[in-house]
Amino acid sequence: ANFTGIDDVATVKDVQIYSNQQYAYIINQGKEAMKEYFMYDMMGRLVQKGPLQNSTRNVITVNQGSAYYVIKVITSGNVYTEKIFIQ
Repeated sequence: ANFTGIDDVATVKDVQIYSNQQYAYIINQGKEAMKEYFMYDMMGRLVQKGPLQNSTRNVITVNQGSAYYVIKVITSGNVYTEKIFIQ
């Protein structure tokens, strides 16, 4: 029984977001349906968005230039965000 009132926290996120060169990768390791992504620059401006395939791996080509970006991924049950660097 859990007497602390605190639920166990998952140690691995169902959705992982990372980058390599000019690509952003969104890996779905859970059962949530992938919906869409939004990419923002460091000033908070929306620079790219689009639908996601409901597959294990989505690859997004980023044509915005070398910089840090924040990617927000919407799934059927959660919202995931990650800061990435695009070369």
